[in-house]
Amino acid sequence: MMAAVVALAVAAPALAATWSTVRDTEAGFTVRLPGEAKVTRGSSDPSAGSNPQVQYEMVSAEGWYLVTAVKFGVTLTEEQLTGALDRSIAAGTSANGNVETARKTIRVGGVQGRDAEFKNGANRGWVRVFYRNGWLCTMVITQEPSMPNALPPQAIASFTPL
Repeated sequence: MMAAVVALAVAAPALAATWSTVRDTEAGFTVRLPGEAKVTRGSSDPSAGSNPQVQYEMVSAEGWYLVTAVKFGVTLTEEQLTGALDRSIAAGTSANGNVETARKTIRVGGVQGRDAEFKNGANRGWVRVFYRNGWLCTMVITQEPSMPNALPPQAIASFTPL
């Protein structure tokens, strides 16, 4: 029994060390991810005005993570912001046959945003979206039941504006 406790005590710091914090000062957010993310910078769909965009993506034993930030060329009105947040949540929760199960309006670091949960069969996921300084930032986490280190919905709380 003591050997198992010692083994867990030694393994815990190693597991914690795999998490990294990404700080994107241009897009204005920070996020903790369970490993290193693939980063892609470019522009959004040309039909949308070729807005600057950054994307962080990673797959690990904890889940699939996709963080996307798109820069808008104009300041959004309150009505436009509400629509953009809701459309972002809908896009994140309805992709690939997902079904949204919960949604709430939140304030993240003093910034208006949305949180939502979704299911797809036995898979589950979460979306967080917020708008700050012209950037619409979205994070989607998807987890399969077989993923050994599945995180609770509170894991997305680490996705915050700077």
